[in-house]
Amino acid sequence: MSYHGLSNEEIIFLYLHNKKQLEHLSEILDTGSIETTLSIGIGTMTAMKLLDEDQVEYLKSHALYQYLVSIDSKLEPIVDMIRDVDPETYQSVEESFSLTPDDIL
Repeated sequence: MSYHGLSNEEIIFLYLHNKKQLEHLSEILDTGSIETTLSIGIGTMTAMKLLDEDQVEYLKSHALYQYLVSIDSKLEPIVDMIRDVDPETYQSVEESFSLTPDDIL
């Protein structure tokens, strides 16, 4: 089955990719901080920046966050339907997100 030329696999992929970005931004909003981990020669270093209320509100109202929320709510019922009918396809696409640098190197 396809919707406007998108296969079920592609729809699931777009949904999961969008969801991953939405979860990342939601975590930033929930914690009120941005955190990043850097690899350095002797190990890793984590840097964190606390956000003030204005910055959190800015992120909540930003078009990127609004698009992520909107797309998630529209694709979720479609993907749920696909997953109910064809759980193997959903699982296969979901597993594609497990690629790590170790798989390449």
